[in-house]
Amino acid sequence: MPQHWRGGRRALFAGAIWARCRLVLGGFIPPRSWIQSLSTNASHSLSQSRSSFTFTEGDCPTQIDSGITVTDTDFNGGSLTIQFTGEDGIDDILAIENQGSGTSQISITSGSVSYEGSALGRFTGGDAYLDPLVVSFDSPTPIAAVAALCQAITLNNTSSTPLTFDRRIEMTLVDDTGQSSNTLISVSYTHLTLPTNREV
Repeated sequence: MPQHWRGGRRALFAGAIWARCRLVLGGFIPPRSWIQSLSTNASHSLSQSRSSFTFTEGDCPTQIDSGITVTDTDFNGGSLTIQFTGEDGIDDILAIENQGSGTSQISITSGSVSYEGSALGRFTGGDAYLDPLVVSFDSPTPIAAVAALCQAITLNNTSSTPLTFDRRIEMTLVDDTGQSSNTLISVSYTHLTLPTNREV
């Protein structure tokens, strides 16, 4: 069969398929860019409960967002990254709260993180200047476990005189398909005001 005829048959076949799609969809075929945009934006898995908070000198490790929620369903092979998006203080620490192995609790040990005593994945970083905290999910991960983990992320500062410029903390969650969603929270730092001794 001549090459030009084979090419012509392929073109006719492709045209027939296109015409059938137009008929099924009422004559309208959405551009490929629309379909790609819909698939990219279909999953918004993180929803924060606050946009800012204040950290005061001497505070204990403070949960960044204890009310954050997760709406995606599959994170096997995904990740959670928490990092400062701008300048941070040399004594700032991002960490995972070690709550225990009871109901809805997160625990950590030797670089591993668990939910209710069952392993979720491994984590690195967070305890050094400009070092993001990264959790990698390496097994099927229940949505409740991911939500509990996001809520257990804490901020601390070990300095007795922390730098008081505002920080911005970004949390990025990546699901099993590689799609991501993120939150951004501003943190204000304040010093303690010590009482002044007065003579009576």
